[in-house]
Amino acid sequence: MSPAQDLAIETPDSIHAKEWLRAYQRVRAATETLCAPLQKEDYMVQSMPDVSPPKWHLAHVSWFFEAFILRPFLPTYQTLDPAYDYLFNSYYETHGTPFPRPDRGMISRPTVDDVYRYRAHIDRAMEELLNDPPQEHLPEILRRLELGLPHEQQHQELLFMDIKHILAQNPLCPVYRDDLAPAPAHEIGELRWHTYPAGVRHIGHDDAEQGFAYDHEMGRHRQFIEAFQLADRPVTNGEFLEFMQAGDTTSPITGCRMAGPRSRPRTGSHRFIGSSEMASGITLRWAAWCRSI
Repeated sequence: MSPAQDLAIETPDSIHAKEWLRAYQRVRAATETLCAPLQKEDYMVQSMPDVSPPKWHLAHVSWFFEAFILRPFLPTYQTLDPAYDYLFNSYYETHGTPFPRPDRGMISRPTVDDVYRYRAHIDRAMEELLNDPPQEHLPEILRRLELGLPHEQQHQELLFMDIKHILAQNPLCPVYRDDLAPAPAHEIGELRWHTYPAGVRHIGHDDAEQGFAYDHEMGRHRQFIEAFQLADRPVTNGEFLEFMQAGDTTSPITGCRMAGPRSRPRTGSHRFIGSSEMASGITLRWAAWCRSI
């Protein structure tokens, strides 16, 4: 759940700012917890152009608070390195020229330790700002914070995806975590489908509704939706493995078309814990399966 769903910005004041500071601290700590199982070498790898090194994720989400909150609203703030404003920009072209995404894995400096110092530097400055915020700018500060926290949570999801891809390239088959207990065995019921007819639906976020939404989600409008079916439960690791190993075929379970084999020969050993249990490590588990009729 986004921290913005728990906090409203209707009556911003100093007490309210401290509540947002606690939300900020929770989100920031969660990001570093996700990276705790990594070795320093893991932070540097960019396994394909669409994957960013974990080090870059850690720095980029910190850059957001520096560029859009600290520099405009904390007069005493001083950056650790002015070049970070270019290096850790992502796609904010209105702010400046972003560093090329495919080249992020080529940047060995700043080091991993430098990036963690950068995060700590920004966290201290954010704490200073939110403990004694300028009242005339507080509504705008909190609006930007309301955007920045879900932005970091989005990068937490990207971290999982990118770490999974990075480790998957290694023939030694390293695991993200090896301290997870296997899930208890239990029976999974037959996969059933809920059918939804075609028709016109209202989608998008209504500006009058409370709660956080990105700008591209705004503007509730009508949209024609084709008929579809949605599974009544999540997919298991075993079912997804079966689907991946099926190769160039249409799954008899999901009806989904595979464009080609999704596995390649690998050295080392793999452990899968049955079709109804979760495997240890990073787990890809769809919220639901969806197919067209």
